[in-house]
Amino acid sequence: MSTIPQDQNGRKVAVHAAAFRVAASLTEARAGLATAAGELAKANYSLAYFRAMRETAAIEAAGGEKALGSNKASRERALTVALAEDPDFQAERDYHAECDLELRMAEVDVQAQKDQLNILLACLDAGITDIEESLLWLGLPMTPPTMTIPAAPEPVVA
Repeated sequence: MSTIPQDQNGRKVAVHAAAFRVAASLTEARAGLATAAGELAKANYSLAYFRAMRETAAIEAAGGEKALGSNKASRERALTVALAEDPDFQAERDYHAECDLELRMAEVDVQAQKDQLNILLACLDAGITDIEESLLWLGLPMTPPTMTIPAAPEPVVA
């Protein structure tokens, strides 16, 4: 069986052990994804509720829907301005955006963990038994290590 050569500072780990570590990390990443999806669902509901409450208040403060504008487009613009000037609505919208970003980052984390697990399984299929620990990255922030791939040797011409 072949192995990946160890560099002067690298610590080697068994590929099968690394695969188990990544699989465990993937489980945690999936749980994080589920949590982020739940938080975004709550934020969606909260934002819709908050929008409805603030729009209703703006309509009442203006003296009715028709007082906001002569047509539907002008009334929508007036409500947009009212929401943009409401710091509480802005905070709610910002929280929604944060939840959306958390969900997207959790999706990226899960995909990166899957990719790494597939690489490790391919190493096992190729008969590679050990891998440098520095080649593993688990969880966010996903900053894969920089690898230098040696140049292919020059062909021997006979």
